[in-house]
Amino acid sequence: MIKLFLLFFLSISAHAYGPQDIKLSNYEFNRYVRPQLISITQDFQTLVISLNPELKSLKPITKILSNIKTRSQKLNNLFTAKKFDECDQNLSYSLKELRTGLLLLENFPSLIDKEFFTADNLLDSLHNFQVFKQSFFDLYVEYETYQFLLKARTGLTQPFRDLVNKVHFAQNTFQTYILSASDNRFRTEFISFWSDFIRPVKNIILPQNDKALFIHKLNDLNLRLNILNVVLTKRNKSITKQTSTILKIFHNRWNNILKVTLKR
Repeated sequence: MIKLFLLFFLSISAHAYGPQDIKLSNYEFNRYVRPQLISITQDFQTLVISLNPELKSLKPITKILSNIKTRSQKLNNLFTAKKFDECDQNLSYSLKELRTGLLLLENFPSLIDKEFFTADNLLDSLHNFQVFKQSFFDLYVEYETYQFLLKARTGLTQPFRDLVNKVHFAQNTFQTYILSASDNRFRTEFISFWSDFIRPVKNIILPQNDKALFIHKLNDLNLRLNILNVVLTKRNKSITKQTSTILKIFHNRWNNILKVTLKR
C-alpha cells in the first residue's frame, strides 16, 4: 500500500516530458549532461557506502575496475596497430591495480553487528562477496595470461576480445555484493535505482555517447531518481547528515541536467 501511494504521489509530482519539452544539442549533451551523469554514477556508490560505513574499505574497487575497463577498451586497437610495448604497458598498469584490489579483498568486511541487517542478509552478503572475490581473482589471472601471451607473441588471434566483458562481469558481481550488504531499509530502492538508472547510464548511454537513448529514457530516469530521493528522506527512516548532504548534491546534479535538457 505504501509503495502504491509513493508511486501515485510521484506520478503527480514528477513531470512527464515529451519531445516538445526537450531541446538538447550534441554540444550541450557532451559538455554539460555527460559530466553530470558520470558524477551521479560515482555519487551513487558514495551514497550507498555513506549508509554502510562497514564497506568503506572496498570503495577503491569501483575506481580500479573503471580504470581497467577503460584501458581494456583500447587494447584491441593498440594490438592491431602493432603497438606491442603500449599493450604491455597497459596490461602492467592494470595488473598493478588488480593486485591492490586483491589485497583489499583479503578480509571480508564485518557485518555481524550491523543495524538493519538480519542473519539471512549476512549469509546472502557473504555468498555474494565470495562470488565477487572469485570473479576479481579470475580477472587477475586473465590479465596475467594475456600479458604472457603478448610477450610470447602467440595465442592472440582474437586479442583481448573478452576482457571488457570480464571486467563488466566483475563490476556487476561487485555491485551485487555492495547492494546485498546494504542497510535493508533502503536495499530494494538501491537495487531498483542501480538497475533502472545507473546500469543504462553507465553501460550504454555514457560509453556509446547515446544522446537519443538518454532522451528516450529521460522520464524513467527522472522518476527513478525522485523515488530514491523520497525513500531516503522519509522521516521515519533517519539518515546521517553526511548521507543527506550527498543526496542533495546528487539531486542538484540531476536538476542541472534537466535545466540543460529542457527548453528554456
